[in-house]
Amino acid sequence: MPNLGQYIAEVLLDEKRYQNVDDAFESIVAAQKHKIQKAAEIFNVPIPDVEYAFVAGNIVVLSDDVWQKLENSKSFSFNGKVGEIEDGIPMVLNYDKDKYYLIHGDRLLAAFKAQNKIPKVLMATLNLGQPKQTKLMESETATIGEFIKYAIKNLGIQNPPRNLSLSYDNAKAKEMKSFGYFNPNENKIWVYVGNRNMGDILRTLAHELVHRKQDEDGRISYESGKTGSDIENEANAMAGVLLRDFGKQHEEIYQ
Repeated sequence: MPNLGQYIAEVLLDEKRYQNVDDAFESIVAAQKHKIQKAAEIFNVPIPDVEYAFVAGNIVVLSDDVWQKLENSKSFSFNGKVGEIEDGIPMVLNYDKDKYYLIHGDRLLAAFKAQNKIPKVLMATLNLGQPKQTKLMESETATIGEFIKYAIKNLGIQNPPRNLSLSYDNAKAKEMKSFGYFNPNENKIWVYVGNRNMGDILRTLAHELVHRKQDEDGRISYESGKTGSDIENEANAMAGVLLRDFGKQHEEIYQ
């Protein structure tokens, strides 16, 4: 383990390291799964939606403005001695436009502050507010259709779902404690779309389409839907990659 100064220098200057991180955000998410689950409980949202947000996130420089606004962290005003540094990279959840919640990395950020260095973080975006439009607009429905074609092509799905239900049934979402599901017996997908931005909707849709591909390959079983299963972890990771790549050409989905 290098000393503190060496460690921070590596984090700041080794761009190849950051490229590797960008190609494996799912590993970062898996390493901090318990902290993500805790945040999901705090914000009362499905755990997969927070996971997808980070898998589809970006490595960004943490500006002083955002750093000062970080909830769940006192690192910006830190002026003491740094103890043992946490592993990984700081993870910040940007929610409701100008609000920021630190998922992981408080002591690491304190180390940056102690060395007067500018940190980089894995930033995820998740809209938890109430959008002006409750019902999907025609342009939004078109975007969903375009994403479905994109995902089917990239996943290599031979037999697409027979039916896709875009639902506003909040009671059903609360009952299932999920914003979406895939029914392998009927080859149908259900996704809750009320009070969610497009990026959130597409994350859920991508996850369920990955399950369709897994079912097509004969890999879905009764145990597949359990949190932490290989099938669920794969769906989370692949959904995040699909959304991130699609979002590079369609930045409007994050508005």
